[in-house]
Amino acid sequence: MSSRVLTFAALVLAASSTVTAIGDFPCSGSSDSQSCAAWSTDPDAQGEISATAVCQPDPINPSVSYCGYAHAACTQATDCDYGSCGSDGFCRGYLGDACSSDNDCQAFFFCGTDGTCGGASAACANGDPSAPIPNPEQQCVSQTCDATTQTCGTAPSEGVPNGFGCSSNDMCASGYCSTSLVCALQASAAGSRRKRSTDVCPAHQVACALGSSLSSGYECIDPQTNLEQCGGCTADGSGVDCTAIFGVESVACDAGRCIVMSCAPGLSVNGLATACV
Repeated sequence: MSSRVLTFAALVLAASSTVTAIGDFPCSGSSDSQSCAAWSTDPDAQGEISATAVCQPDPINPSVSYCGYAHAACTQATDCDYGSCGSDGFCRGYLGDACSSDNDCQAFFFCGTDGTCGGASAACANGDPSAPIPNPEQQCVSQTCDATTQTCGTAPSEGVPNGFGCSSNDMCASGYCSTSLVCALQASAAGSRRKRSTDVCPAHQVACALGSSLSSGYECIDPQTNLEQCGGCTADGSGVDCTAIFGVESVACDAGRCIVMSCAPGLSVNGLATACV
């Protein structure tokens, strides 16, 4: 297991790398990437990881993968990036997983007062202030990190929005934590029109009504990437039109969440990259 204390040198090294998400052992999508077997013998590795660890995508930034990350399959504790190997054979310690101390949580996640990793009042913004690794908000279930107290805020009472990290259905406003561990639109609820969307659309897509109901016509969209129906269907309120965000000039839909990249002159992107202010 890695130590929970990162040295200043290690933080500077992390901050200067091109890694854009938060695991310790990048295995795909980064200039620092190498196999888990290579990390297991790398003298510069930040802690211990086994050669048999599974390369797992970061749920919030799936373009980058890490060894033993976010519910990766495991058989022993060293198959996991910090955290532990659960009795179900998957790594524990991701956002929202139960914890009793910081040592129960994966790299850069800490145990909150609500007993969950990245939960209420968990530590955040613990990296190099000039180049925090990761973005402090990504260390929190609530996706809010108080810059003064460097602690996570409380998750929204209505649940975590689509596109944010999760470990269980009851965390999400949609009531569905996807297999990729992000809150998302569920397309399989029996007896609803979302059930029909799985029948008429390819896998990983949902049917969005063109009128008041699916019977009046529909289109199949990928709620994880569709710019105008990001996170779900705008007709039923489960999705958002990213292009309609006030003042936005450049925007993307990533993992069911609108990411604002630039704003009109006089406006700037907010800390969560969700709006122009």
